[in-house]
Amino acid sequence: MLFSVITAISCIVTVLLYIVGLDHSLAMALLTFILGFVILLLCWALPCVIYALFVDLDKPCKKNSRFFRFYANCIVTSIRQIFRIKVNVSGMEQLPREKFLLVGNHRSPMDPILEMGIFRDSHIGFVAKQELFKIPVVRKIMHKCFCLSLDRSDPRDGIKAITQAAKIIQRGSASIGIYPEGTCNKKEELLPFKAGAFKIAQKAACPIVVVVIRGSEKAVKQMLFKRTKVSVDVIGVISADEVAKSKTTQKLSDHVRQMMEGALAEKRKETI
Repeated sequence: MLFSVITAISCIVTVLLYIVGLDHSLAMALLTFILGFVILLLCWALPCVIYALFVDLDKPCKKNSRFFRFYANCIVTSIRQIFRIKVNVSGMEQLPREKFLLVGNHRSPMDPILEMGIFRDSHIGFVAKQELFKIPVVRKIMHKCFCLSLDRSDPRDGIKAITQAAKIIQRGSASIGIYPEGTCNKKEELLPFKAGAFKIAQKAACPIVVVVIRGSEKAVKQMLFKRTKVSVDVIGVISADEVAKSKTTQKLSDHVRQMMEGALAEKRKETI
């Protein structure tokens, strides 16, 4: 099957090069490069595809997979290069040693991809919308990297995701990221928060790391014209003791929202 695909690609490319009228040696060099790239891509992806066949999505992930983390990090790096994204990060020295709940504003579908690369040492996983888990192979990689599916239209599924996320953090398997706005926000002002997201921290008795991201919403639009600068700032950490003292998730939600609004307002002043 692989040989047939490569042969077909070779024939098509050869015909196109002939039509264009390239010199024979140049055409062969270009053809060799294209075929080499295709073979390299297939060889690189094949182990992941084969391994993914044996991943059971119904079985909870309890141990971090170095194999799938490697592929996830490669994908993150590739996406940053393809979309020409330069990320500036600050505040990483504030990260706690134990696993944590990461919360931040949500500007683009690119956010969890970029933050997965930034917080790779914390083995970060994300609570993600259900639609992403319909993509073959990708859903297997996400599952093995502690990403959790969330059906936003089903409250029971939300409770299930919160419980699973808290258990992952409690076991020390991974940190979990979630966006309390619940969806991508294209406006400057923050959307109303889903206070239930902070139940994860309460159940896991873990710190909350608060971040703000800016610029990721521009990546797709300007990738062909110029490099996109994205900033990710860790603006503060709410300790596990502070989380325990907060009697309601609404208080935690309000506190985090104030932190984010203050940080974003300061950043806007700097750009004026």
